[in-house]
Amino acid sequence: MKKLTRTYTALVMADGRLAPRFVSSAPVGAIVVVRQAGGRPEWFRLTATPLFDGSCVAEPIDFL
Repeated sequence: MKKLTRTYTALVMADGRLAPRFVSSAPVGAIVVVRQAGGRPEWFRLTATPLFDGSCVAEPIDFL
């Protein structure tokens, strides 16, 4: 069975950097860790909510 992959856009980065786009085959509702070069890890929940560019929303999760 072929895995479905989606492109996601993170809504907000903690330090105001541009929102990263990434591809994931994890299911909707999964929590993923995104780490940009030189940055600390940030956690996002994957959703099925589409954005205008065809990617889906990755919601930030605050563990602090």
